[in-house]
Amino acid sequence: MSDSNKSELVFVKVEFESPVKEDLENIKREDHLSIKTEGAEIPVKSVEVVSSSINNGFVCDECDYVTTHTLNLKRHKESKHYGIKYTCDQCGYYTARADNLKIHKEHIHDGIRYPCASCDYVATHPSSLNTHKRSKHDGIRYPCDQCEYVGKYSYLLKCHKKSKHLGIRHQCDECKYSAATSSTLRKHKRRKHENK
Repeated sequence: MSDSNKSELVFVKVEFESPVKEDLENIKREDHLSIKTEGAEIPVKSVEVVSSSINNGFVCDECDYVTTHTLNLKRHKESKHYGIKYTCDQCGYYTARADNLKIHKEHIHDGIRYPCASCDYVATHPSSLNTHKRSKHDGIRYPCDQCEYVGKYSYLLKCHKKSKHLGIRHQCDECKYSAATSSTLRKHKRRKHENK
């Protein structure tokens, strides 16, 4: 194979002020892109947009999912677009994440618990116990920097910001319902659409 036929896979982080699907599609269609580096301009034959950056976050190239961590984007794509599921070998439980299956087995089948030393609270995961201690016993709160909202947990502040300030909603694919959080949408789908 000659050097002129060789190709390299180059990952380019694409940043937009406000990415929308049309922006991603336009980049995919461009046929005259080039990368400038060290004084040379390298022509690009094709571009695959894996994700685009938005305010220190990442947007899925197949839907409107936005996250601040690349690992979350990888997990999202595996579960939502590639159909990867982890199933418990002892019951019918399934999840999109291997770590959630491990927690399920420890909690449901092995009976592992993490009791709070200061009250009657019992957690099923060490991180849940730490979150409980910070909120209930240390009084730590998470104020919003854009309004008066104060969350008891950091994840509640994240949900608040996504829903109230970014307008992100999680749309049900079976009806017109939309939720502020993905967990609320999952509960809705289990209540309204499973076994029907």
